[in-house]
Parts: sequence; structure tokens; C-alpha cells
Amino acid sequence: MPDNPNPGALAAKLAEVMAAVGHIPKGGHNTNFNYDFVRESDVLAKIRSELSQRKIAFIPVLEEALPGREVPTRSGTIHITEHTYRFDFIDGDTGQVISGRIRAEGMDGQDKGANKALTAAVKYFLLKTFLIPTGDDPDADEKPAHVETRIKAPTNVEVEAERDRMRAALPPTTFGQSTRLPNPVEPMTQAVIKDMAEQSGPIARTITLDFLEHKGYATWQDFLSHGGDDAAELIRRLDPAQPETVPASPAWKTPA
Repeated sequence: MPDNPNPGALAAKLAEVMAAVGHIPKGGHNTNFNYDFVRESDVLAKIRSELSQRKIAFIPVLEEALPGREVPTRSGTIHITEHTYRFDFIDGDTGQVISGRIRAEGMDGQDKGANKALTAAVKYFLLKTFLIPTGDDPDADEKPAHVETRIKAPTNVEVEAERDRMRAALPPTTFGQSTRLPNPVEPMTQAVIKDMAEQSGPIARTITLDFLEHKGYATWQDFLSHGGDDAAELIRRLDPAQPETVPASPAWKTPA
């Protein structure tokens, strides 16, 4: 093949395709597992015309067929097919070739595993090669939407009920302990407690204060310095208290 006078021509054409394709909505729906997905036909419809307009051929090549696997299920046996494919973009003007590889699996109860593996490989190779967003809102990648979140403040009755539940659940301990061996709460555990408190909303402060009181910690810092063995229990106490909605970025206020 003669030397190519323009070695970047194919890459430039593929970049044009990337810019032209844009967003692909999720047009398919899986009723068994209740989720939306992008159909292969929608991906091909978007990309095929852009490639053909620029005289770019797209060729799939099966490079490796791994041994199949069988997985027993309640309704029978699922056959899993695993293939490695090479996809070639060939420039009709210059003869240049750019290739990429992907491994894909196909699961089927009969003999359609190979077809499903190829379908998945083509779809995801093109989606990832051309960086195609698949969200439901085409503007979601351009500017964040303003979201107003509100939380329902617990009533006094709810707060007192939670206090009673905590008092009944926690074992009796000695209050006002002043001598403890150093046993700091790990930073990662502190982060987990903080995140759970943010999710639990205003009632988290009540739960935490009750917990510190019954465990005999004088201050929040006392707990962080000596409460390594009790941190897991505080996490469990915070877990059931979930507000109806979660604030976008609430401020964490540590107990005094």
C-alpha cells in the first residue's frame, strides 16, 4: 500500500462522527428487572449514517471464542458465551485502519448466546468509542439542574418516641466516666457516621446525644478519642432513622 499523504485523516473523520452523534435516549425497557436501556438499533441508526457519509467502513472480527459456561437456574440452564471482538474503522478514501477490541458475554437458555454477545459488543464499543451520553435528559451533561430539596422535620412526639426506643434498646451503663483508655474512632468510621447522620436528618442529633449519654461520653470529642469499640453500635442506631427526603448538602453539626 502506498504511503498515506494524510495519516490523521481517519482520526479527524471519527472525531467529526463523535461531534455529530450527540445524545441517544434510553428507548428500551426491561420489564423483568424494571430498568431502561439503550437499544442497539438506536445506536446503529445514529452512527451508521454518520460513518457512511464520511466513507468509513465498520467491520467486526471475532478474534477469540472462550470456552462456554453453563449456569443452572430454577427454570433450566443458562448458557454463557464469551467472545473477544476486534472492530476496524476503515477509511474508504485513504485505506487507513483504526482498530479497537472488546470482550463481551451473551447469556441465553438456547443457542442465541453468540448473537447476544456480538450485539452487546457492537453497542458498547460504539457507545464508549464515541463517548455517547445515554441519560434521559440531553441537557444533563451541559448544565446542572437546580434541585430544591426539603426535609420534613420530626414532630415532638416522633422525637420523644425515638428517645424512648433508644433508651429501651441501650443497655444501662455508668454515667460520667472520666477515665478511659485511648481508643480513637478511625477516620473512615467517622466519615461513615457523618454520612449516615446527614442522611438521617434532624433526628440524628437526638439519637447521637442519647447514645453518648447512655455510653458515658462527656463530649463528642471524648467519643472520637475513646469510642472505637462503640462506633459500630452508633452506626446501627443511626441506620433506622431515615427522613422522607434527603437534603442536597446539609451541614453536619457535631454535638457539643
